[in-house]
Amino acid sequence: METPWNLAPCDLSHFIKELRPTKSATKEVNDAIESLVGYMKKKLTVTVGRVGVAGEWGKSLSTQDDIFIDLLLYITDFRAIEDHSKRLPSIVNELRECLNDKYRLGMKNAQDCLTVYLPTCDDMITCTVFPTVDLLGNNPTQGTSSVYSMRHNIIIAILFSLANIGTFYRKFITVSDRSPYNATILEMQSNLIKKTPVYLHDLIRLVKVWQTTKLSLRSREPKPELFDLVTLHRWCKAGCPSEFDIRKGFFDVMKTLGDWASLQVIWGGTQYGRYDKNIMEEVAKHNLHICLEDTPLVMDPIDPFLNYCSGVRRLIWEEIERTARETTKEAVLKGGEVTPNWQ
Repeated sequence: METPWNLAPCDLSHFIKELRPTKSATKEVNDAIESLVGYMKKKLTVTVGRVGVAGEWGKSLSTQDDIFIDLLLYITDFRAIEDHSKRLPSIVNELRECLNDKYRLGMKNAQDCLTVYLPTCDDMITCTVFPTVDLLGNNPTQGTSSVYSMRHNIIIAILFSLANIGTFYRKFITVSDRSPYNATILEMQSNLIKKTPVYLHDLIRLVKVWQTTKLSLRSREPKPELFDLVTLHRWCKAGCPSEFDIRKGFFDVMKTLGDWASLQVIWGGTQYGRYDKNIMEEVAKHNLHICLEDTPLVMDPIDPFLNYCSGVRRLIWEEIERTARETTKEAVLKGGEVTPNWQ
């Protein structure tokens, strides 16, 4: 991938536009997903109630060279959360058998998902399929009946009210097995980013280019989501502008990463935090790996159990700091500064 660090500021906007998947590529990927879903619905003996798209594609953050899809199959045959763990392995095996006739599959035999390679004109797109129980739409949750199927659209709208989100999290933080909730979390994480402005999507893509070409860490930590969430958090601090100078937003992110020892990203009780402050504090109290007074700290706005700074070694942080500070001196950010609303 080309790098923009030596570009003149006036050329950066063209580079960013080139990062976006083209309209033809977007149509091709969406058609491939639709074809896969149609084939699975036809071949599976279980019923697919609805489909969710997560991952980079679901977040609208994919670049032309980096397309990964998480496909969530909500199975109506799961009548309660308890059915998920009991029936999931057999459904994954059935899914593997029916797809093997038409698609190239991943070699790893996971118990809760299946990797499928979708053919396109230029490449094979990685798609991970998750059969799961629907906690957002037309399937029942624990101890409820199937009235959802009769008023599907209304229930979806109501479920996302603050009261129902609170109910979801009160259950989520008390269960010993959180795996049935994973797909719901994935979809909520994707929807959160997808519904933010296009300008922010472009900035996150630019930070991804920096992460993979300028930073180039060999370590698996920190996860890419850390950089996404730092960018989202700085955008919130800038007032959530719908349009802004991407150079100034990028400079703000680099300056923040250049002072990692002060990094603290907490979402409970904020506009983009889906769980409230009480839930966040409850999780922290019972999880020895999370202390809300520590830095660096980057919490997930959807999953209160996820601190993306956990396990990241000091040497890695120092490399992030050094690279971020060097980047602020590159030609593309010459004369850069942090301004109100990134204007």
